[in-house]
Amino acid sequence: MQSQTANNGWNEADRLAALEKYHILDSSPEQAFDDVVNLTAQLLDAPIVAVNLIAESRQWFKSEIGLGIQEMPLDNSICKVAILQKDQMVVPDTSLDPRFASNPLVMGGPGLRFYAGELLTTPDGFPLGTLCVFDTKPRPDGLTPLQKLTLKTLAQQVLAQLELRKLVHEQRAMLADKESIATALRMEQEHSRMATDAAQLGLWSWDPVADRVVWENHRPYEILGLALDEESVNRKRFIQEFVHPDDAPAFEKAAAATIKTGERFHFQGRVRRTDQQQFWLEFFGNAQYAHDGTLSHIAGVVVDITERKQAEIELMASRERFQTIVSQAATGVVEANSKGVITFANQKYCQILGYTEAELLGKNILDITAPDSIQATSDVLGRLRASGKASVLEKQYLRKDGTIIWGSASMSLLRGSAGEAHSTVSIIVDITENKKAEENLRKLAASLAESDRRKTEFLATLAHEMRNPLAPIRSGLNLMRLHGDDMLAIGKIRDMMERQVTHLVHLVDDLLDIARISGGKIVLKKTQVSLKNLIVHAIETSRPVIDNRNHVLTVELPDESLLLDADPIRITQILANLLNNAAKYTPAGGHITISTQLEQDRVAIRVTDSGVGIAQESLTTIFEMFGQVGESIGQAQGGLGIGLSLVKHLVEMHEGSVAVTSTGEGAGSTFTVALPLLQAGMPVAAHSASHIDVETEQPASFRLLIADDNVDAAETLSMILALNGHTTKVAFNGIDAVKAIRAFVPHIAFLDIGMPGMNGYEVAAAIRKTPGLDAIILVALTGWGDENDRLRASEAGFDHHITKPVDFKTVEAFLAKIALH
Repeated sequence: MQSQTANNGWNEADRLAALEKYHILDSSPEQAFDDVVNLTAQLLDAPIVAVNLIAESRQWFKSEIGLGIQEMPLDNSICKVAILQKDQMVVPDTSLDPRFASNPLVMGGPGLRFYAGELLTTPDGFPLGTLCVFDTKPRPDGLTPLQKLTLKTLAQQVLAQLELRKLVHEQRAMLADKESIATALRMEQEHSRMATDAAQLGLWSWDPVADRVVWENHRPYEILGLALDEESVNRKRFIQEFVHPDDAPAFEKAAAATIKTGERFHFQGRVRRTDQQQFWLEFFGNAQYAHDGTLSHIAGVVVDITERKQAEIELMASRERFQTIVSQAATGVVEANSKGVITFANQKYCQILGYTEAELLGKNILDITAPDSIQATSDVLGRLRASGKASVLEKQYLRKDGTIIWGSASMSLLRGSAGEAHSTVSIIVDITENKKAEENLRKLAASLAESDRRKTEFLATLAHEMRNPLAPIRSGLNLMRLHGDDMLAIGKIRDMMERQVTHLVHLVDDLLDIARISGGKIVLKKTQVSLKNLIVHAIETSRPVIDNRNHVLTVELPDESLLLDADPIRITQILANLLNNAAKYTPAGGHITISTQLEQDRVAIRVTDSGVGIAQESLTTIFEMFGQVGESIGQAQGGLGIGLSLVKHLVEMHEGSVAVTSTGEGAGSTFTVALPLLQAGMPVAAHSASHIDVETEQPASFRLLIADDNVDAAETLSMILALNGHTTKVAFNGIDAVKAIRAFVPHIAFLDIGMPGMNGYEVAAAIRKTPGLDAIILVALTGWGDENDRLRASEAGFDHHITKPVDFKTVEAFLAKIALH
């Protein structure tokens, strides 16, 4: 007959050859493979087991879903795939494998989703079929190495059965009479024993009525250490002498269930040999019934599973040790399978994410990943599974309570016995606080950069503002040289120079105030004061600037009864600053309004203008140091950019607040200062004068010493005082000042604090220690004028304190006051 090649790769002649060698027409496949199929189902935890034979074009199923024997041409057989592969094959999910696309048992009912098959071949490599296990659910992790070895061992038992069938078939063909058949049966039993011995299976038969156990081959004798001539043993003796006491109840329960209901006998436990060595054995048995339906005996197999159990115990112990160590780790540890499903999470990992271990197990890694980190996590996991190279990823996690945290995950790949990607293990450290610190550092760096930029701009502005008055002063000096005899010209030049010097003094005063505020050295001199009077004084101060730009000023004065507990100098400074800004940033001929409004126990003072307005983005920074009103639209009108910052600090020192509103560029602006009103019964600080009162009487003539390392300042003041009838002497450092005072013995000594050699404090202390000089009046000259500076000067021995730059009118008033006393 001509050979026809089938789609499976094996021709019809091959199939017929197998049929001739191994097919037995009168055999029952269910009986022939019952034991090995059931044993396979037990050991591999498989609901469906099948033996596929090429020669018989049938698949013999033993399953929980009752498929029975299926007639199936080889072309549609599941075993065809394993035959073509010529090796053991494991398919975790058949629905994803194109090789099973046309198989009705996969694509239709019952929908077999997991497949593992071991090829059955003759010693010369001829394929006979497969031993297969199935499941209706996918098994993503496939088979363990131990399960793969078990499947291969059970396939050898199927081959032994096939070999037995072949031998029996040959013997039956040779023997025609009853005696020959009996001989063949004996031979079949012998070969059966040989096959089971080859598979290291012990055969046993138990008669529960007579309580007699018979060992059907020599393997049980080897396992239990029995003599070969000991044919039987009763159950009681077996349990007492061989079964471990802790496992005896389970053995008794399994035996009783088989006797009562006929269910399959199964027992797995520890057994002692006669030499007291301990083994792990697994028993399988089926109830056999007589023709009248009574239980005849129970027959089955016994397998030595000691190595397997030891491996399982060692694996479990190793796993427990691993989990014990990892569970107490200070870092989070999580393991996920190849699909990303969490299979282990230690206590720290649960704590980091706010879940219990039970809640995390079964979740996918991406389920606890914040949305912004999902793509990065998927990419890193993909690269890890492809290359196996460990990776570190900083990512965001989604806690159970919905909050987001940052973690650093060090991820490694674990491979299976075949080198496949088995699972990933990640070590996680919570770096949320580090990330916050980094963000704060970035913000701080940005803030410092902005502060540095503003400082640079401020220094440029300061240089510009200082040059503005210095240039006309210098020009005025040149004009005085040219027109020294023109008194009218000299008078105009002097007035101009006085205005410019006043401007310089204001700039220096602002700088000193900011420095004092930053150092916490400003002390308010509060007193009960009328708000109306403060507004009037502020308007008087700002009137020249307002009138110079032809603005229309509208004033809405408050009621006389509105009183503040405040420093009048500072409140006037605040309001004058706001009015000056309004005047500078309003085009000529504009409108300015100052008004008040009661708000419960506070009063709101508003300065509104029709000027250039303020851009929205500048409203939040307008009160910061070095800011300029109108800077965003190129409308800066001079000044150091510290006026509004000074206003804010001074207002807050009065427990008030300041705010600004503007609808945008060109729309004008409104500055609102809210201050607490003086309540009835509120204690009021005693008033202390903030300036030395100016006396009009002509002072007496004094001997005066002026000590200052600024030669021009010392000599200029000396010349002015000399022109006013006083006798003066100058010194330019501390040591010379002490010598001059001791030689000159002045009535009054004006001492600069910051002199070289000896500073002013040291000079004062030296003078106070010198006998005969205790009547000298010592006056400190310094750029620092707060209460702490005055207190330090007093402790050093100074009688009075004058703040630089020295105003001659102040000195003149001081001398007049001294003369009166």
